[in-house]
Amino acid sequence: MRTARRVATVSAALVIALIGVTGCSSDKNRDASSDLDKRSESAVPPAPVPSTASSSAPPLTPLSVGETGTYEVIETDDAGENPTAVTTMQVTVKGVKYVEPAALGATENATGRYAVLTLTVKNVGQAAGNFSETSTMTWENADTAAQGALVYGLDNDSPDLETTYQPGQSLTGDLHLDVGSTGGIVTYYDNVTPSIQIAMPTS
Repeated sequence: MRTARRVATVSAALVIALIGVTGCSSDKNRDASSDLDKRSESAVPPAPVPSTASSSAPPLTPLSVGETGTYEVIETDDAGENPTAVTTMQVTVKGVKYVEPAALGATENATGRYAVLTLTVKNVGQAAGNFSETSTMTWENADTAAQGALVYGLDNDSPDLETTYQPGQSLTGDLHLDVGSTGGIVTYYDNVTPSIQIAMPTS
């Protein structure tokens, strides 16, 4: 059995430009690379980068089981600038259940509670778009700050949601989470800004 591993990574291509100062550029570049290598996989995503694509977006309303929301897939240029919406993805929360480690083949207890989140993902736009399971997903509640929630390495017989969706295509599958407790809010980041939020049930 594979040991569960908490993962929270941002799917967007982040290109960090390191501008050296005369006589110090090499040392600063090495220091910056070292800092990147030491980032925790469970780190909360960086503060959103202001952009015309996200600055006007309304606040998200968390989705409950049975509800549907949409978000725009955003792509940037090689410098991580000029964000452009390429298509629209639709996410429906089909179900949420809290499970014991054995149900997922886990050899370790969850930090809080294991949860199985069932989603239907559909491309409702006019161009191909991706849904990435390796994008950041966080959990938080009124007392606990956002923390990485997505877990890999557990038994999962459902379709793999991480793929490219052509317009009109959809899939239903499960994501495994390790959340601090029942309830709270799970946030999915397609880019560095929140795309979808899900209200987790209290039981």
